[in-house]
Amino acid sequence: MKKPTKEFFPGIFKIQYEGPKSKNPLAFKHYNPDEIIDGKSMKDHLRFSVTYWHTIRGQLADMFGSGTAVRPWEDGTDSEAIAAAVQPNRTRMIFVETPTNPLLQLVDLEAVAAIPGPIKVVDSTFGGPFITRPIELGFDLVMHSATKSIAGHNDATLGVIAGAQDLISWIWSYHTIHGATASPFDALNGLRGIKTLGVRIRQQSASAQRLAEAVEDHPKVSAVYYPGLDSHPQRDLAKRQMALGGGVLSFDVAGGWDSGREVAESLRLGHLAASLGGPETLVTHVASTTAANLTPEERAAMGIGDGLIRMSVGLEDPVDLLEDVQQALNRV
Repeated sequence: MKKPTKEFFPGIFKIQYEGPKSKNPLAFKHYNPDEIIDGKSMKDHLRFSVTYWHTIRGQLADMFGSGTAVRPWEDGTDSEAIAAAVQPNRTRMIFVETPTNPLLQLVDLEAVAAIPGPIKVVDSTFGGPFITRPIELGFDLVMHSATKSIAGHNDATLGVIAGAQDLISWIWSYHTIHGATASPFDALNGLRGIKTLGVRIRQQSASAQRLAEAVEDHPKVSAVYYPGLDSHPQRDLAKRQMALGGGVLSFDVAGGWDSGREVAESLRLGHLAASLGGPETLVTHVASTTAANLTPEERAAMGIGDGLIRMSVGLEDPVDLLEDVQQALNRV
C-alpha cells in the first residue's frame, strides 16, 4: 500500500537540500544512531567524537556488549587525530558531529571524508542541510534530527538519513523491521517545515549572530561559543563549510551553577526546554539538563562549565530577544 506523504517528504528533502549524490533519504519516526550501526556487521571498531559519545555510550554498550571496541576521541575536532585512531581492516565507522552540542565546535568534514577505509557518518543536526552539505564534502551518510530545525515547529518526531544507495538500502531494511518509520502526520509536518526552512534559518542565524556579538561584550559572560564570531577558534573552517553561523549559540555565565540557572530561569521570551530549532527561543542550563548525567569532572574535561547556557534562537524580534537576555544577565 502506497503512503504518498511518507514517501514525498524524503524525496523533497533530497531534491532541495542534500544534492544529487544523495540517494533516497529515509524518514524515521525518531532519531537514533543504531539505525545506522546495527544494519551491518559493526562488531569490530567504532570511533565517535567525545562530545557526542556521552549521549549514546549506554545505548552502544547495550547493543554491542564486549565484542566491539567503541571508543571516543579526546578531541573530535582534530582530523589528524581521527585519522591516526583508525585501525586498518578493523575500524568500520567514523561518527562525528558538527557543530557539536553544546560548545559549537567544528569537525573538518573534507579532511575526515578523505580518511580511507571506514564509513564516514555525520550528525549534522546543528548545522542542518541549509547550512552544511556533508555529502558534497565527501561523507557517506548524513543524519539529522528533523524534529529540530527541518520540521521546525516543535510538533513532529522525525529523523532523516541521507547518503549512498548501498548504505541506505540496509538501513531501510533495519528500520522497517524495527518499526521506526515516520507517521504520515509527522511526515506532513516535515513537508511543511521544509517549505519555510530557508527563511527560518536565515532569520534565526541573523538573530543568533546579533546575540552572540552582544553577549560577548557583557561583563557577566566569560565565554561565547558561536561559529559566526570572529573570535571562534575555528572561524576559518566555519567559513569553508558553513553557509551561516546557525541558530544555536552557547555562553558561559560568570559565577557558575547558580548564576547560570538564574539567567536561564529569568528569561521572559526564552522557554526552558532541551529541544532546538523551533519558532520559539529555547534555552537550557546545560549542566543541570542535557549534561546532568555527567560528573563534574567529566563536564570539566569536555569544557562544559557550570554556568553554560545553550540557546536555540527563535523567530522573535532580535531587539526583544537581546533586551530579554540582557535583563536576565543583569540579575546575576
